[in-house]
Amino acid sequence: MSPVPFCQLLALRNQLVYVRGSYSGLDEYWSFNAMGKHCENFLPVELTLSEQVIAPFQAQFNTVRNNYMNQYLVVDAIGRYEDEKVTGYGHLGHNKGQFVVQQLVQVQVVAAKGERRGVK
Repeated sequence: MSPVPFCQLLALRNQLVYVRGSYSGLDEYWSFNAMGKHCENFLPVELTLSEQVIAPFQAQFNTVRNNYMNQYLVVDAIGRYEDEKVTGYGHLGHNKGQFVVQQLVQVQVVAAKGERRGVK
């Protein structure tokens, strides 16, 4: 399966796709975003993971959650983009869509440079 550009998720709604994005946040407000730039007319996405899917990469997620000011994750995942919920996804509906992960392909911890990623 070849990766699709993150910004095409809206057009591929409810289809199984492979995508790469950055995962970052602050406190309860975390989101999955396009790498490097934000997509036009596209809001941040909740990364929805089951315990079974996240288990092999739990250490990387814990590291970044404990060091969110200085680190973020680059996540390669296979799953489906959904946005049917009017109230949004994640803490207080902060994210307007979700990417439901079936499989994590790769998860990398990256040192943040300059502006903190995912925090506006």
